Amino acid sequence: MIKSVRLKNFKSFREAEIPLERFTVFVGANGSGKTTVLEAVRCLSAMTVTVGKKNLVYGLFKDRFSPSQILRKGSTDCMEFGCDVESAGKSSSLRCAFAFQGHSQSDRISKWLFSATRDQFPPWILRVEEQPESADSGDPSTNITDIKGYESNLDFPISPGLLLRLNARDIIEPSEDDKLEISESGRGIAAVLVEMALSQPDQFKLLQVAVNSVIPAFERVRMIKTTLLRTENLVYRDGERTITQPVGRRLSGHKLILDMKNAADIPGGSASEGTLLVIAIFTLLMGPSQPKLLLLDDIDRGLHPKAMGDLVKVIRKLMEQDPELQIIATSHSPYLLDHLEYKEVRLTSLDADGVAHVGMLSDYPEFEQWKDVMRPGELWSTVGEDWLTENGKKSNG
Repeated sequence: MIKSVRLKNFKSFREAEIPLERFTVFVGANGSGKTTVLEAVRCLSAMTVTVGKKNLVYGLFKDRFSPSQILRKGSTDCMEFGCDVESAGKSSSLRCAFAFQGHSQSDRISKWLFSATRDQFPPWILRVEEQPESADSGDPSTNITDIKGYESNLDFPISPGLLLRLNARDIIEPSEDDKLEISESGRGIAAVLVEMALSQPDQFKLLQVAVNSVIPAFERVRMIKTTLLRTENLVYRDGERTITQPVGRRLSGHKLILDMKNAADIPGGSASEGTLLVIAIFTLLMGPSQPKLLLLDDIDRGLHPKAMGDLVKVIRKLMEQDPELQIIATSHSPYLLDHLEYKEVRLTSLDADGVAHVGMLSDYPEFEQWKDVMRPGELWSTVGEDWLTENGKKSNG
């Protein structure tokens, strides 16, 4: 598991070392750096799967993960992100860094040197060129011009992290039968549930039991056949002209239908957001492609306070069954924190300069006085997180 994450000039963080548990939840104001930590872990975990797959190397630092997007605003120093991992009783460290190398003659292309180093092994080095933002996407584009150590294997003991920003509209989107992959926002859930019902019927039943334990009004989820219309561009030559013609295709797929205690045959679009998000989370944790590292943004969105506690109970049971599973999440709810241990809570806060700081509730100066009479959510509701910056915690900023 990942024991700690180190950030230097990474987005809003100037410098921070963040300890992690198997189940860690970050809380704090909007824009205070919670999601940034998840993104950093996602980047670090992706380093292992990119080795030997050039197409993934090219896609690793694109759009919101391009160098200029993850470099702290106003910083001209080297930007770093790394982690310490413990696996099979052994510790290992990974350090990644971007160093700015200047601009091209046109001053429109930024040049960067990226390095990834595991322990004392030779570094894995990429030369990266970043194009200015395009008018179409609004995002900069990147191009890797040279790779050193690309053939070598970092062999870093970390599983690829799945970062989820679940969206109810995407969860209910009909899924193509032959695409058994769930997107960051939850697209593809129906197809995965169909596969699960066919190949893992017992696990599919357990999933429904798990959803019911969090959402008592839920009875079952069904997947019914539907036809999807997709538009593709057909490109062909007519003499010297290249013609692009949109062509519609009909594909076989499935969509979600829910049965609740008070009503049956409820279309996915009529179900509550909280119900859909719980179904999506358990589909990932109990489905055919169970991740070992799950990064959940807004884990409790749309849930009743009691349901938050029931969600944590199910998650803990699943983690007992899979000792390698690690979950890192964000939340805005003190009710969820009340079901965590103090050591599982991290607070984030921005100082007056917009620099993010991270701390633990146990860092609060009067923690010893309150730890036995308040639960984590109660203490957080009382003291907030601004004390992190008011106390000037240099180690995290």
